[in-house]
Amino acid sequence: MKPLPLHLDFETRSECDLQQAGAYVYARHPSTVVLCAAYALGNQGVRYWSTAAGTPMPQDLARALHNSRVEIHAWNAQFERLILKHVLKIDVALGRFRCAAALARARGVPGKLETALDFLGDAPDLAVKRKGTALMMKWCKPLPAGGWADDADEYGELIAYCMGDVKSERSISHRLWPLSAVELGEYVLTEEINDRGLPIDVELALAAQSYGDEEKRELSALLE
Repeated sequence: MKPLPLHLDFETRSECDLQQAGAYVYARHPSTVVLCAAYALGNQGVRYWSTAAGTPMPQDLARALHNSRVEIHAWNAQFERLILKHVLKIDVALGRFRCAAALARARGVPGKLETALDFLGDAPDLAVKRKGTALMMKWCKPLPAGGWADDADEYGELIAYCMGDVKSERSISHRLWPLSAVELGEYVLTEEINDRGLPIDVELALAAQSYGDEEKRELSALLE
């Protein structure tokens, strides 16, 4: 039987800067929470989970996440996998994930969702994506004046934006030839390496930085 795909997207917020810290640090940060989720089982309509409103996880989503026969498709699936594991405490096997961004790059399509929509000429979805990006950025981190965005109407727009990402990811995935077994194996191996990480001698790295700073000062003095 062909595995049933679950198309999934999270919107989150955190005091941690995702761009600076990276997904692994971000997902483990104690302030990181899920604001909402959008999902679709197979070709069914896109649904949502309003986590910030205190709504329990929908049963169909919970069943799909715990069903080993369900493949989880997401754009930059590493993020959804780490949020599931570290924020929602649902440890889903790596082999069940299918990354639409990795698929796009393998097929010569840009790996950023907005750029991929533009590349493929998907004007309606691109317009929705561009409109919602600024709102997402407002909600994902503390406001400049302190506190968090909490407008109910904006939250509804954020959910719609999240649902639009699922729709776009699924549409693009359906238009591209699936990853081969070899390509999928390379993706899984890359994720395993990222999960494992590399040992770093922090003391040595700090010493090297200090030595470099000292060398810069000496060289600057010679040039004066």
